[in-house]
Amino acid sequence: MSQAQVLPTEHFSPSVSLIEGRPATTSLAIAECFGKRHDDVTKSIRNLHANCPDEFRARNFAETFRTVAGPNNSQRQEKFFTVYFDGFILLVMGYTGKKALAMKLAYIEAFNAMKEQLDKLAEQERARRAAEARELPDVSRLSTPASRKPLRALVHAWAQVSGTPHTALWPQVKAHFQLSRIDDLPESWLPDALEWVQAKIDSLTPALPSTDKESLTVAPAIEPAPEQALAAATLDAKTYASGKQFFDDVSKLRRNAEGIREALHIFARPGGRSAILPHEKQMLYDNANEAANVAVTSLNQAIYALRMIYNIRAHVSFSR
Repeated sequence: MSQAQVLPTEHFSPSVSLIEGRPATTSLAIAECFGKRHDDVTKSIRNLHANCPDEFRARNFAETFRTVAGPNNSQRQEKFFTVYFDGFILLVMGYTGKKALAMKLAYIEAFNAMKEQLDKLAEQERARRAAEARELPDVSRLSTPASRKPLRALVHAWAQVSGTPHTALWPQVKAHFQLSRIDDLPESWLPDALEWVQAKIDSLTPALPSTDKESLTVAPAIEPAPEQALAAATLDAKTYASGKQFFDDVSKLRRNAEGIREALHIFARPGGRSAILPHEKQMLYDNANEAANVAVTSLNQAIYALRMIYNIRAHVSFSR
């Protein structure tokens, strides 16, 4: 036997309360509302006990007790039943008369009112959790040295382009993502980290100037001394077109690789939510994710190398 806590019922008259998370009433309330003796109501419930399946009985009738005052300031334990909706319907099915019908309808309305409120609360909770899942990143799984290889490669490329030691760039990454150690970077943040470093590199690359492709003449990178005058570097139309076409092809490959990587993230982590995958599928996802990151980083490095080649003396760069 257990003692049930009956919550205030003023909003769910007649005497329907939330008991252990479910709408319920008691044999005491049923006896009072239907004008019956409590021992007659409990006798009917015990008769149902004897004829109902164990699962139905356990789910719809719970024997409990309350402490009541006895003679000479004594106290005693009074047994009663907590009755849930299906049990209530079965119990009062045989109650007849105009008053009994009115009480049945009132009880059913009260049960439905509480159920409706519980459904609304459940829907609000589902909406709240869905909103949190959309807003909050999955930080349950930290990145590993293996999964951070593309990020390390990109930071090294950033160091080459900026002329800054990579050891001086990692603190910027950690500061941006509010990390004390790069080991604390969540796996799901890696795409954002790659994108952030990529933006840093892009900001250091000059845009393609407006030029005449038929005859492109540019100034040397360093102003020569008069006694060592050098002819201005010149790119003919064929050389320019060949380099530009190669650059465009590599850029297209990179965009395709980025698209594959994004599709992979959406498929395995829809809406940024945490997804629990079987071990074999998780391994496949990790390998595919690393391969996509490596491909994007490698193509980025190819683009930067091409830019650096055409920047030597000629100061020519191609747009992405």
